[in-house]
Amino acid sequence: MEQDRAITTNAPFGGVSLRKVEREAPADGQALLSTVETGICGTDRGIVSGALGFSYNPAGRDYMVLGHECIARVASADGEGLRKGDYVVPATRSGGGCLNCLVGRPDNCSDNDRHDAGVTGKDGFMRDSFVYSTSDLVKVNDESVADVAVLTEPMKNVMKVFDSLSHITKLSVYHGKDGTLRSRRALVVGTGCEGFLFSMMASDAGYITQIVNRHDISERQKRILDTFDVDFADYSRPGALQGEGVDLLVDTSGDPAALLGMLRHVRPNGVGVCFGTNENVAPASMSGGDIINIVEKNIVVLGSVDGSKKHYMDAVRQLSAWRKCRPDAMKQMITGRFRPENTGILLARQPGEIKSVISWQ
Repeated sequence: MEQDRAITTNAPFGGVSLRKVEREAPADGQALLSTVETGICGTDRGIVSGALGFSYNPAGRDYMVLGHECIARVASADGEGLRKGDYVVPATRSGGGCLNCLVGRPDNCSDNDRHDAGVTGKDGFMRDSFVYSTSDLVKVNDESVADVAVLTEPMKNVMKVFDSLSHITKLSVYHGKDGTLRSRRALVVGTGCEGFLFSMMASDAGYITQIVNRHDISERQKRILDTFDVDFADYSRPGALQGEGVDLLVDTSGDPAALLGMLRHVRPNGVGVCFGTNENVAPASMSGGDIINIVEKNIVVLGSVDGSKKHYMDAVRQLSAWRKCRPDAMKQMITGRFRPENTGILLARQPGEIKSVISWQ
């Protein structure tokens, strides 16, 4: 039996190791995939550190293969119009039996009967090869985007939020007098990969966009933001926030104090998006004044996680467009490529990191 290298953990207890696992054989309706690159995000590091209590191994196992961000190539496939050599991105979540899952929206699972690759009860993609349902694969038709297609999984989260916004903003007149968003402001909290992608998308949508955190960022990061006309500020400094309030707030930090503080800047009929999660930050208290602010201004607070296959497809198209019109900036989004043997990269974020990836070929 052939074996693959795989990066594993023992969820929810944590730890990380490179081990040998048996190579899988595809069944009907499955494809055998050769992993090209896997991305590393805060969720992976939270699992490795034992900080994410909701993570668990596949049933009957004392380990789980990590990784939920992936670009792979088809080694063999059964159906779905796939051919050997095609680039594909696997959709992370497998649905259960609720109505949302049954209609292709496991991202909105209503009974929690689902699994997320590399996170909850299902092996991830940090291995030389894996098998996957062909119906859960998104083909990357534009091969020129393959060098940044590992960003598809985080980008699909952004596409879902903006899909949701297209519905929420119909509750009132949200655009400006000229019928566009050019007079509207967006504020993104957190300068990780998701924060960058949210701010880049907001700016492209027409918002005057600012991204903030509580420390400075590298010159490389600032150049990427400049390319997308996004302003950066350290919000711990007085007067750092632009303008007189914001219409779209996206929090990727998971810090309740930061979220509550920034919600106070949201203007009437604005939207506050909660995306980031962090179990280890200090709690924060919401006052009666905070509730009055949300109620009296008709502010919508939206929680969002994951995305459907449609959002993966939208993400591939958006990355392809950016790769064509801003090639240098997009290539700079990948701040480090590492070999599978370098498991230490999963222990701590690198200085100036936007997205670190593991190269398997």
